[in-house]
Amino acid sequence: MKKILLVFTAFFSVLLFTSCNPEIDHPIAGNVYVNFGKEMSVYIYFHLNGEFEIDFMEKTILGEYKHNKYDHMEWKIDGNKIRVYHDNSTYWKADVRGTLQYEGTYNSLDNTIILDGQLYEHSHKWD
Repeated sequence: MKKILLVFTAFFSVLLFTSCNPEIDHPIAGNVYVNFGKEMSVYIYFHLNGEFEIDFMEKTILGEYKHNKYDHMEWKIDGNKIRVYHDNSTYWKADVRGTLQYEGTYNSLDNTIILDGQLYEHSHKWD
């Protein structure tokens, strides 16, 4: 009986953890967008599971690139309105968890995103 209970517990645990992050069905899901700048380019990642990353690539004096990548965020979309929030992990201070970080819109005609006033063009598929 204990073995059966253990098997059911393991099965439902796997089911619970795999069903917590369903894939988002939207054209930006699983894609990366970029805002190219002269001294810095910014890449934004819209993962299929709702996670969001932003990567600031700054050109150094030596001509190399320095990455400042931030994750622990999640994105949500309603129609073409995008909202990016701090996730609820302990990475953030308690008063910041779940709060809005960025807002923007998706333009399906040219596959671009405006996020906090900055224009991002489609770069490539990611997930």
